[in-house]
Amino acid sequence: MEQGFRIEIVSNQEHEKVVAEIYRDDKFVALVSHEDEIPIVEIPGPGLDEAYISRTIPLQELRDALDAAVQRLNGDGQPPA
Repeated sequence: MEQGFRIEIVSNQEHEKVVAEIYRDDKFVALVSHEDEIPIVEIPGPGLDEAYISRTIPLQELRDALDAAVQRLNGDGQPPA
């Protein structure tokens, strides 16, 4: 995964299972959940403080981050050292 990305596995009141939050350069990118064993991506909507959100990301970097988040949720990936 590209440098600058961070994945945090956290509890979220809106989800029954833990979720993976993806950050890039400390700005929120997306949330990945797997409530029904199928990965779902949630992208931040309008009305949030844009200073804390990253909306423009190279496609391959985003794909890599999403794949890493799914692996972490499945227990296949390790947190970065």
